[in-house]
Amino acid sequence: MKAAKRATALVFNGAWALLLIGLQSCGTYNSKTSEIENDLVNGNFDQAITNIDKNKFLLKDRNRLLYLLEKGKMEHLKGNYEASNTLFEDAYIMIDDQIKTSVGQAVAAKFTNPMAEPYKGEDFEKVTIHYYKALNYWHMGMVNEALVEAKRINIKLLELNDKYPNNKNKYREDAFSQILQGILYETTGDINGAFIAYRNAQEIYERGNGEYFGVPLPEQLKADLLRTTRQLGFTQEYNDYIKKFGAKSDNTATPAGEAVIFWENGLGPAKDQIVITASGAGGIFYGSYMDGDVVQDILIPIPSSLNLGSINAIAIPKYRERSSYYTKASVLVGSNEQPFELAQDFYPIARQCLKDRMLRETIDIVARFATKKGASALLGALAASTTKDNKDGSNDLGDLVKFGADLAGAITEKADTRNWQSLPATIGYARVPLKDGSNKFIIKKYGSRGIDTDTITIQSKRGLQIINYFDLGRTQVLPANGTTSSTTIPTADEYLSATSIVNNYFQAIGGTANVNSIKTTFATSTVRNNIQGVVTTKEVTTKTMANNTLYKKTVTNGKVTDVVIIGTEGGVTITNNAKSVKMDQVEYLNQKSAIQPYQSYSFQSNSAGTRISGFATMNKEKAYAVSFTEPVTKLAVVNYYSVATGLLLASKSTTTMGTEQYSVISNYSDYRDVKGVRFPFVIKTVGDDFITEERITQLKINEGVTDADFKTN
Repeated sequence: MKAAKRATALVFNGAWALLLIGLQSCGTYNSKTSEIENDLVNGNFDQAITNIDKNKFLLKDRNRLLYLLEKGKMEHLKGNYEASNTLFEDAYIMIDDQIKTSVGQAVAAKFTNPMAEPYKGEDFEKVTIHYYKALNYWHMGMVNEALVEAKRINIKLLELNDKYPNNKNKYREDAFSQILQGILYETTGDINGAFIAYRNAQEIYERGNGEYFGVPLPEQLKADLLRTTRQLGFTQEYNDYIKKFGAKSDNTATPAGEAVIFWENGLGPAKDQIVITASGAGGIFYGSYMDGDVVQDILIPIPSSLNLGSINAIAIPKYRERSSYYTKASVLVGSNEQPFELAQDFYPIARQCLKDRMLRETIDIVARFATKKGASALLGALAASTTKDNKDGSNDLGDLVKFGADLAGAITEKADTRNWQSLPATIGYARVPLKDGSNKFIIKKYGSRGIDTDTITIQSKRGLQIINYFDLGRTQVLPANGTTSSTTIPTADEYLSATSIVNNYFQAIGGTANVNSIKTTFATSTVRNNIQGVVTTKEVTTKTMANNTLYKKTVTNGKVTDVVIIGTEGGVTITNNAKSVKMDQVEYLNQKSAIQPYQSYSFQSNSAGTRISGFATMNKEKAYAVSFTEPVTKLAVVNYYSVATGLLLASKSTTTMGTEQYSVISNYSDYRDVKGVRFPFVIKTVGDDFITEERITQLKINEGVTDADFKTN
């Protein structure tokens, strides 16, 4: 009898263990990350990243992919494009290496629910990584890399679909990715490449009878095809499109400068679950549920040898559309209101991808259902073996234990509700012409409580630019009187001058007297270079004088690899301890004009043509943009000064070669006080094909430097 009791206790403990394992993965992913979503909607991206880094659910190995996706998107929203791409690249590698499920995870999933397995991502999430990588690369000035990522979207869709022998995805090509490719080609001046991409997009819409997953053929895409065929002199194709679109011939010249504004609106769909309870008959488990306005049937074959028992439950995931506050938006171009046209709607794509995957994974649902039923039957049999049967052949304990195990199986039955939740609901776009100088555009956003407005400023440059704009929720709150508020910023020259902004900068870093007392600087720093993906780290010693003389020694792997000396009348370079080589005049002037913030502070105030060119957001701070021409090399320079602190946040220099413009931007952060003057100890410089980050480790003022350091003979 005692043995029977011990066996019965063991059986019940086994049932409870089964229940507890399942309860550890209960609750939807949306509920487990609600704090992060709240930070996201409120624009608290730093806090969102902090909460991602301490969220126990996301830190589990099986959720590593989700961690990378969510954090990568947050860094993108912050404008930390390199950090974002590092995270997305790790996610891409995980997916490409095919995330593996361990034996233990597979067993746990069969006994409980699929959230015990590693998250492998929905197919549309896997390719959306490349959209954000493309944008990140573009903003870092790496257009060719951006094009590669845009092309990967459709390539990856084909690769994924080729792996499925049955029930292939209906989402097998992406029209928006072709539009993105066309835009990126245009930013490089490749009109032929742009035309081919736009044509591919139009053909995708055509195969869908004029729409693609609920998105109608954009009018902008029609205009793109007409413009590019006209520019290329493709008369036949141009006339064909005129006829196809019912358009009128237009010979208007393409503006010298344009911008495409992407508008990401709202939050994408989240996964919930539906638990269907039903009885099986004839070897079939049948249930149904409502998915929007459509009744979906669930028919799952059940092995004939399986005793279904009295309690049955199967959980399936279902996407829930999260409504956006703004239903539409437009940008004012002159007096004309130009709408943002819908280019991507993630909800219908997500629903279709999930439906196609569930059809392929019916066998997994059957296996999980059968495993639980088999386990409950085994537990019931074990319990029955410890007690005597009733006269009618039944066994109360065995039936009770089997019922309890069935109940535990039903309770632990959960759908996998994990998904990339920081994606937008939709992506719209508009193309606007730019005039020379600063261009201000009012964006009108339509919601249930009226129209909200915002103002963005775009600095003109030759060719096509890409601008990101997003609304995660409602970005404005109506005042008490109910009138529409506006975030329109007045132009800076209404109340400030360039001189006053520069003077404020001097005061912010320590005052004119302290700045003028700087005669020499001695700095050591660690410099990390990333040139077209090749990363090197160097130790640099820099000495300067206020007259713009410079001594710079570079050490790589413990060896002196480079010395640059800029004297008052010339410069030399010494490579790998070889003989010094005299610089030509052009190189000398370029080196001499490459002024660091800790070298000369009076430089800009002495430059002719210094003016305010508008407002900008740099590193998430509002900034005054002050433009001037560098007097030696004649480079066009824009300095960005924080509205809040007066400090220099960034400096952008632009040079023109032929019809192309090339820009380099340096970002300044981590200001520290050294003898009464504040210096940036982190300087990150981004060019067309390189990124350099310098971190100063030591900085001395008016010591350790002599005239002998700058001798060039």
